[in-house]
Amino acid sequence: MKKTTNDEKQPRILSPPTLRLGWGHIFSVVSALVFFFGPVVAFIIRLLMGFKKCGSTDSTGSTDSTVKKCNNPFDAWWFWPSVIAGTLATEVFTVLVKEMSRRDGGIGDWAKRPQGAFACDVFALKRHDESGEPGFPSGHAAGAAFFALVVIAFRCGGGYPFFSPSTEEEGNGHPKKRRAIIAFSVATAFVAFTCVARVMCSCHTVLQVIAGALCGTVFGAFYIAFFVSFVRFMRFLESVRMAGSVQLQFVQSKQQSKWAINTPYRPA
Repeated sequence: MKKTTNDEKQPRILSPPTLRLGWGHIFSVVSALVFFFGPVVAFIIRLLMGFKKCGSTDSTGSTDSTVKKCNNPFDAWWFWPSVIAGTLATEVFTVLVKEMSRRDGGIGDWAKRPQGAFACDVFALKRHDESGEPGFPSGHAAGAAFFALVVIAFRCGGGYPFFSPSTEEEGNGHPKKRRAIIAFSVATAFVAFTCVARVMCSCHTVLQVIAGALCGTVFGAFYIAFFVSFVRFMRFLESVRMAGSVQLQFVQSKQQSKWAINTPYRPA
């Protein structure tokens, strides 16, 4: 009769040295804090500083030309809340894909987390063995890619090339091409370090982090397309409103001139 050993009776428990968080876990947590709470902090700061309105007029009825042109559409109040919504949508999508792979009855080896995976949640709070759990695609890589594309490359890059200014306007607070290149380089480095950290801490395979980064990039591209289309539509409405206001002022001035001509002069 075969004797069962203690290892066969009890589940595998990670030893204390194994539970220590490495630099991969630490950078993953820092990355999650950045792309989760970065937009929230930025929105609170903008809320305290106030938001600019495109085409706003003062009490005299004159319109500030710098505001009317909407040179910085990122000052709109809805920008940061929309970034937060996009980040949450990206993370929810990755979680749904993982749950779908679990419910299908069998998880392929390409979708499982590697051996030795632990503390693979967003903020590395679960200190138990997660080897073999669904890990496709990487949520950290998806969130980092979305944040890097939308906030670092697009927002910090000034919306280049979608809101590319003319040569005369580059010196008037507009972003230049060099700024956009630097922002894109920083965004690429942020995504790369996040992906490497997730692989080094054994929470994901290379395929899983690449899939996550592609997922975040696709969501970010859809967000940028929506943002650019919405800003251009709002500019079109503003131009129509301004044209109607000018035409109304012209008609009123013409009527006043006609009334002055037809009114007889009555000396006091």
